[in-house]
Amino acid sequence: MYSPATIYPSTEKLYMSTNLKLAEESSARRRLRASHPAGGDVDKTVDALVDGTKLADPAVRKALVDGGEAAVAASTDPMIVAARRVDPIVREPLAA
Repeated sequence: MYSPATIYPSTEKLYMSTNLKLAEESSARRRLRASHPAGGDVDKTVDALVDGTKLADPAVRKALVDGGEAAVAASTDPMIVAARRVDPIVREPLAA
């Protein structure tokens, strides 16, 4: 969490877009796509999240940990905003 190791945006984009595309037909992915105002273009979404986040900076991550739930709830970082949006959707029980 506090590692100063370099985070490579191109690698992060590859991991995120690959995983989202592999999950393309999952129930959670369909619900996410349906709730996305632009229809959920995976590559554009991943680019915006990775290019806009400040989470590559260990100091930013430490501030979120130190600030606890309140800091995460108040964060406007696009990756945190996306995580808050996605979390309740992926936690929903799957329909039988």
